[in-house]
Amino acid sequence: KVYIHLAMVWGVMGMALKPVLGLAQHVAPKYQGPAPTVLPVPLPPVLDTPFPDLDRAIAELDAHAWVLKSTSEKANLMRACSTGLVNVSKQVSDLSERYKGSWGNKEEWLPMFCVVMGCQEYVTALESGGAPAPLKLRKETATDQWVAEVFPHGMLKALLPGYKGEVWMKPGTDPTQGAAYCAPEEGEVRDEGHIALVLGAGNQYAVVLLDIFHKLICDMEVVVCKISPINHYLGPLFEEALSPLIEANALRIVYGGREVGEYLVKHPKVHSIHLTGSADTCNAIVWGSPTVPRVGVPPIVAMGKSITAELGNVTPYIIVPGPWTDAEIKHVAAEVVGGFTHNAGHNCPALE
Repeated sequence: KVYIHLAMVWGVMGMALKPVLGLAQHVAPKYQGPAPTVLPVPLPPVLDTPFPDLDRAIAELDAHAWVLKSTSEKANLMRACSTGLVNVSKQVSDLSERYKGSWGNKEEWLPMFCVVMGCQEYVTALESGGAPAPLKLRKETATDQWVAEVFPHGMLKALLPGYKGEVWMKPGTDPTQGAAYCAPEEGEVRDEGHIALVLGAGNQYAVVLLDIFHKLICDMEVVVCKISPINHYLGPLFEEALSPLIEANALRIVYGGREVGEYLVKHPKVHSIHLTGSADTCNAIVWGSPTVPRVGVPPIVAMGKSITAELGNVTPYIIVPGPWTDAEIKHVAAEVVGGFTHNAGHNCPALE
């Protein structure tokens, strides 16, 4: 019913939501209610990208051309990628269900909604020169902080009643934005550009795609992305959907396990690293081993590389006292259980 409802309101939601609702319209005719539970099948073997091909992929990336691109050029590329992702969404969902299993609710289609929405957010930001006007701007005099209300905007307010997202500036700073986006327009290209390595998440394919976009748009770095051996079967579909970025020499997708990852981490042309994974993997990259004493300058820093990591957490679910009805308690209970069981609990904010 939700999918069908989203498809019905397609005509009234406005340009900002068209890619997202287009995906909903793509799904709606095919969703006929819960199907039988799907049990996973064994993963196909991973074919590692040979080291010479890794060198070639990195050599083909054009970091300088990327930082010189205008915000409108990047917006066009992101818009094309959004269309590409919608086009492969059914194949991504079907393959994910095949190798991960499914409760029969087409839940593997849901992450693509998040990716397409994120893609559209980047398009909106880029089309406004990296400085979209906030919904509201106020000054908290007690803390000397500017606060910008940025979410939800447009027709999203109708879908998310009661929600509000704010950005709080550091005390004493002005509410400026868009410096990274605006640099090419202003003729202030800070450097020749850099190459980032994204070690893709194995638990959720949406994280892989959004990490690529973040590095490209927010950090202004071109990307070589190693797909995790856990979901490497999605790599060719990602390459198809993101072909505009590949053709612009802003993205390369490679495959393999630990040896490929270690080779890329130590590659002299890789400037920054982002990973989604375990604390042991992060410590192995930063310190050389998950067990060595963490004293002094980390080897990865000594190599002149920066690293960011998303390692999950232990999420508490806090139910506070209140005048809750039985229906509300039942609804929240179902959400708590759903958060624990979805994706077999392999979500970074999943209940522990």
